[in-house]
Amino acid sequence: MARQRHIEWVLAGAVTALCLQWVIGANAPAAKIAAPVAGIASAGATGGGGEPAGVAQVRAVYRSPVDLRFSPSGAVVAVSDRSAGEVVLIDAVGGKVAKSIAMGGKTGALAWSADGSRVFVAEYEKGTVAEIIVAEGKIARHFEVGAYPNGVAIARKKNLLLATSTGLHDLVAIDLAGGKEKARVHLVREPYYIAISADESAALVSNLLPDGAASDPGMTACVSIVSLADFSKTDIKLPPNSGAVRQVAISPDGHWGYALHTVGRTTLPATQLDRGWVNTNALSVIDLQKKKHYASVLLDSLVEGAADPWGIALSKDGGTAWITLAGTHQLARIDIAGLHRGLEGQPISPAGAKKMVSATIWEQIKADPAKRADLVNDLSALYVGGLITRIALPGKGPRGIDMAPDGARLAVGQYFSGDVLMLNSA
Repeated sequence: MARQRHIEWVLAGAVTALCLQWVIGANAPAAKIAAPVAGIASAGATGGGGEPAGVAQVRAVYRSPVDLRFSPSGAVVAVSDRSAGEVVLIDAVGGKVAKSIAMGGKTGALAWSADGSRVFVAEYEKGTVAEIIVAEGKIARHFEVGAYPNGVAIARKKNLLLATSTGLHDLVAIDLAGGKEKARVHLVREPYYIAISADESAALVSNLLPDGAASDPGMTACVSIVSLADFSKTDIKLPPNSGAVRQVAISPDGHWGYALHTVGRTTLPATQLDRGWVNTNALSVIDLQKKKHYASVLLDSLVEGAADPWGIALSKDGGTAWITLAGTHQLARIDIAGLHRGLEGQPISPAGAKKMVSATIWEQIKADPAKRADLVNDLSALYVGGLITRIALPGKGPRGIDMAPDGARLAVGQYFSGDVLMLNSA
């Protein structure tokens, strides 16, 4: 029997206890998890094909949720289903699929209008961004962006649509009132995702790949800060040999930017694979006010990699980051507030810190702030600081993630499993 995919809405709990459960069927413990609500699913019988029992069967299509976003009210989650070429609108309370809008090709990131009446989604194969009227489930307009658009964001106060063209390496700004292109900014290489500051003064854009000679030991990828006043840009280099820069986020106060990426160890002989000898995975912190790289911390530990960090969502106060680790099928919780204390040479918090015989990197930073540069090579920094918790997810390939407006719920799209999880974040 051919493999089949489904999108399934699962209500899960116990995240605050650092334990995530995924239970299907009538025997699910009511206090921790609700029984699954049928979503979009594959046609055919369950059991022999390995599909969970109790899921309504609708039609045989592959499902790959690559991005998702809560509506401004938090009542609906819009899901970009890349393989099926659809935008799926799910009731965030009941978990039922309200509408599916066929896009006729692969989709990318998406964003909501300020009033929640419209959803905008990148049409990767068409070179456009589509505007969907939610109530009608119909496409109202297509905006020309350029080859292979992926990232989409809305500056709601400015009524401005931002989109990335990975093929042309551009960030495109479109005035939604008239539907006309307002500006086009050429970035580094394959701009991928976009985050907009709360005051809408700037956008932070990830550039997926480095641009330069592979023989250059310092070649690396960049993130770009783009002013939304005059559309000037500043490209900021990440640590040498960084690449695969995916989602970015901006702190609520607009001071800090965060980027997820890999760091290759291309200047080392490939004598071993463990302990980050070939590749590591990082969270970089960008000072948006000074427009420079501030620090990079590794998500890996000495004994466990954190392959393919993809999506990031910040808590309402900016004190916590939730990061999807697509290659290890995990969700990482990062104490951002504690991280910044450590980066400033202050005590992180003894609550989760590990006692070590020798001086930790955090103690070294307290003595010499220049030691922040060593964090990108330290596989124990987040661990000894008690700053990271990793939670195993039930599916495969978590990518898109979003925090609900109320700050109490997280939605995670598991790309290869084809399902969407709702988690309690409190």
